[in-house]
Amino acid sequence: MRFRVLAAAALLAVCSAMSAAAQAPASAGCTLEKGYYYCNRAAFRSALKAARTAAVESPYMDQAGVNALSSLTQELGKTQATKPAEPADLTFVLTRPEPEAVFFGPRGRDLAFINIYARGPVGSRGPLIWNETFYGQEGMPWAIVVHQLIQQFKESIK
Repeated sequence: MRFRVLAAAALLAVCSAMSAAAQAPASAGCTLEKGYYYCNRAAFRSALKAARTAAVESPYMDQAGVNALSSLTQELGKTQATKPAEPADLTFVLTRPEPEAVFFGPRGRDLAFINIYARGPVGSRGPLIWNETFYGQEGMPWAIVVHQLIQQFKESIK
């Protein structure tokens, strides 16, 4: 009889732990599924609120894009960090997709991305916690693409 009570209590504890794990909030990172990033908005908003510093990068030496992202981070109330000397809580990276082939027709495509990374070890980025993709018509001026992408990002995080 005593063994049955202990076994039932152990089973109940295991089931409760499994239920709690299933209800735990998703991680702050993004997952890539079938070519699209799926990010946890609530976790990102929490990380954004907690962050004090932000770094801005653009692999194409795009000073206008870097300036636009710097203005965005200031607007979000983040202090600009100078990488790699000062690791940032968040790193905003502005990129363009590489052209895949000749582009035909009025169909749109991905024109720009803002990827936001959490803090990683000193001198490196942490995990991707947000991806904002701007989809539009080929041939738009880059300054307009960047402006539209930033506006879209602001709407996404409201």
